[in-house]
Amino acid sequence: MTISITWTNETAELSDSLEREQSRAESLNGQLTSYKEREQELVDREVAVEAREVDADDREVELERREAAVSKVEQQVAATTLKDGHVYTVGSTMEAGTYQANPTGGSCYWVIYTSGTNYSDIVENDYGTMGSITVTVSAGQDFRSSKCGDWTKVG
Repeated sequence: MTISITWTNETAELSDSLEREQSRAESLNGQLTSYKEREQELVDREVAVEAREVDADDREVELERREAAVSKVEQQVAATTLKDGHVYTVGSTMEAGTYQANPTGGSCYWVIYTSGTNYSDIVENDYGTMGSITVTVSAGQDFRSSKCGDWTKVG
């Protein structure tokens, strides 16, 4: 009978121990599942960050392309903007074409001369008024203005 009680006690202890180990295994399995889910969330976040970095790189390349285009236009505008009070020679110090100014006062004067005549052969001139003034110059001409503001090439 002692053997039977001992056997019963050992069986009960082993059964309790098995239940504890099974409970512990279930807990560890739950933790493992949780870790795997968190790992997948991290992988998903890494993919999202990489996609954002690619998008940012694409946006940076596009921005650089746009900045280059704007810079080119700004350089063209600067190269074709005539400063008031200067004399320009078409084909040498200015491009042929149509220019526009927006004087703010009533005393704007502009003049187009035949090049090489020491400014004595006036092709066209006018006293401008407020608002937009447009002149067209071509090769073989000189251009000067006074109190008209800067002239911008428009055509």
